[in-house]
Amino acid sequence: MKRLTQIILLTTLIFNFLYSQALDGDRIKRNIFVLGRKIEQISILVERYKNDRAANLIKKAKNEFSTATNLLEQWFALPRSTRLRNTEKLATARVHYNLSNKLADQAARLLLFKPTANLKTELERLIHRAESAAHDGSDNSELRYFLNKARAFHREALNAFSHDQYLKGHEFLRIAVYFAEKTISLAQSGQQNGTRLQKFEEQNKNIQILLNEALRFSTENDVIKELQQNAQNYLKRAKQAYNNGKLKRAYSQLRIAERLAYRIIDLAGNKNNSLEEKVKEDYQSLGRYLSSVRSELESSGQRSKLLDKADQLYTKAGHYISSAQYQKAATNLKLSQRMGLRAFKKTSSSSRPDVESLQSRLNEVQHLLQLQEGVLSSQKNDANNLLYGQADKFFNDAKRAYSQQSYAQTAYLLNLSLRILNRNEKVLKQKPQNISSQKIEKDLLRIERVFSRLNTNPSLDAKNKIKLNYLAELLEKARREFDTKNYIVSAELLFIIQQQISTMLNN
Repeated sequence: MKRLTQIILLTTLIFNFLYSQALDGDRIKRNIFVLGRKIEQISILVERYKNDRAANLIKKAKNEFSTATNLLEQWFALPRSTRLRNTEKLATARVHYNLSNKLADQAARLLLFKPTANLKTELERLIHRAESAAHDGSDNSELRYFLNKARAFHREALNAFSHDQYLKGHEFLRIAVYFAEKTISLAQSGQQNGTRLQKFEEQNKNIQILLNEALRFSTENDVIKELQQNAQNYLKRAKQAYNNGKLKRAYSQLRIAERLAYRIIDLAGNKNNSLEEKVKEDYQSLGRYLSSVRSELESSGQRSKLLDKADQLYTKAGHYISSAQYQKAATNLKLSQRMGLRAFKKTSSSSRPDVESLQSRLNEVQHLLQLQEGVLSSQKNDANNLLYGQADKFFNDAKRAYSQQSYAQTAYLLNLSLRILNRNEKVLKQKPQNISSQKIEKDLLRIERVFSRLNTNPSLDAKNKIKLNYLAELLEKARREFDTKNYIVSAELLFIIQQQISTMLNN
């Protein structure tokens, strides 16, 4: 029995050793990837500052990096059973990696010593101003968030410098400067719309820098990668809107990108904290993120069950924090973040109406209505007049929705009005045709069954329910016209309804 126990213990030790070697190999591979990016950054600085000593150091760092990479590739190329027993190549790769990393840090110190000293002085001055601004500011909670971030990244920078990690420290300093300046500008503007008067290019550049800096010290987190992609998409939208002269929309998109950048910073920047500190910081940060997603949805007339679920999980996490159950809180926050991301993804991909273009679309549809009214006044055609009347009704509904700032509703009503006008234009140009009443009745019954199923579908969101109500109005009209043997109007309305339902279901 004793011998059996010894065999089991020895087997376990061997297994743990081999498993640790596999993990070590993967760890070195990740570290080498990060080091490669760092060497590229320092090489760019060498070109900028023209420092020969630093250039020589980075050249040596590249040589050591190349050796480490080759040894690691050779180790991974070995058969698995041989690889896990062959520690020599892995150990040597680690030695060359460490030397390369040390040389790169020395080069960074030479290049950034003076710029860092200047930046430190500037940051200390800005933090002092930010502390005064936050003390005098009206929205203390928001200002404190930015000020705390400035202080936290200042501490991270000093810690990095104490370990001779000058590139990382310099990046932390730049982020700290961003948050200190944000504290000051927010306090001075009083969070009024006057911030829109700042130059678009400057704001856009600052947010882009913030995103780039955040990713440099967190490349392995899939959530952060997705948030980064979302933020980049909103920066592109902001740029497009700005180039088209739509300033309100441009700044709105910039604000969303900025919020996403803050979430990335929060997730990436609290690695060294205790579980309690991490959970509490994440709780505050996620609350701001979910709030921005909610605002984005509501501004486009949308609701999301995913976001409702995210809020429920977030609230539950708050209860766990209150009772010091931090592990449970962390789990709920992670699930809430996942639900929030899915809701945000749906929001980002949805066709949100451009508020500034809606007025021009209203004018365009009104012009088309006037033109068609002129044509119809010289013709006596009941079918055309009936279709025109429905288009005119939806146009007036769109104007009312616009005046009530229901922009998504306005856009959809204008779309329906335009579709009916286009079908009416087609009927005007066609010669009278024989229409099969049996086919129309068959289509009518089929679409009515579809409506019955959709009306009892619990997963239909609020946005699509509004659309369905307008289509139901058209369906009732199609039924009435069929019953009075006005088959042309009924057929045209059913055609429009079918198109709209197909689009709704596909999306």
